[in-house]
Amino acid sequence: MTTSSISIEGRVALITGAGSGLGRAMSVAMSKAGASLILTDINAAGLQETAAMCQARQPLELVPADIAQSDILSSIVKRGNDAVGEIDILINNAGIGPSVIRGDFLDNPIRFWELTPEILQRFFAVNCIAAFTLSALVAPGMIRRGWGRIINVTTSLDSMLHMAPYGLTKASLEAHAAVMANDLKDSGVTANVLVPGGTVATSMTGQYLAAAADRMLQAEIMGPPAVWLSSTFADNVSGRRFNAAKWDASLPADQAAQQASAPVAWSGYGDKSIQPT
Repeated sequence: MTTSSISIEGRVALITGAGSGLGRAMSVAMSKAGASLILTDINAAGLQETAAMCQARQPLELVPADIAQSDILSSIVKRGNDAVGEIDILINNAGIGPSVIRGDFLDNPIRFWELTPEILQRFFAVNCIAAFTLSALVAPGMIRRGWGRIINVTTSLDSMLHMAPYGLTKASLEAHAAVMANDLKDSGVTANVLVPGGTVATSMTGQYLAAAADRMLQAEIMGPPAVWLSSTFADNVSGRRFNAAKWDASLPADQAAQQASAPVAWSGYGDKSIQPT
């Protein structure tokens, strides 16, 4: 079975950062596969555009919100639960990148000593804390029902190592995905990471988008792995990192998944430490 024939009808998915880019691409793919959607983004107009691209036959709730405000996160979940149903799938996609600091960040890299406490707090709030908090809010219900999905969108290792403060916040989310997978073991709930696998033509690439869009990855590559990870075909898959650029949609879905995945975080390094018996 190829990914395009997978159905996730009857499942409810909450997707953050759904108003553009990767979030929009995954929202459209999830809708096409039959999921009911709760979509949130700081950009209300962008959410409306995403909704117009989604299938209309499933319930769909739009929640414009700034997820950097931690006190609003529980209300997003409650509003989604009340309007659509209990959340089965959480895709922590929302993120801000270095282009919000300056558009020429590739030619003029942002150095760590340039980061103010306010910048760091904003990046951690959006890229990490919101994902941690939303996961903690939905996990108990998933565990109670014996089924659920948490998908964290991080970034490639070279971005983690060379792009402050974006990279370090995504590294934090990646590490937390490994913690989630460990804590959720044998619960029926899985936690995995999905990355584009390279620079994507989205607004996050700042001034470089117009000049090099034809050489960038397209956001739509995120759809097939997101749908597969959200399906019953991935019931026993947890603690893995999936590279969308390596997902071959022409292959049977399980083969595509095997080809595109590796252990989450930095397996093979941390497990070599000496621990007390």
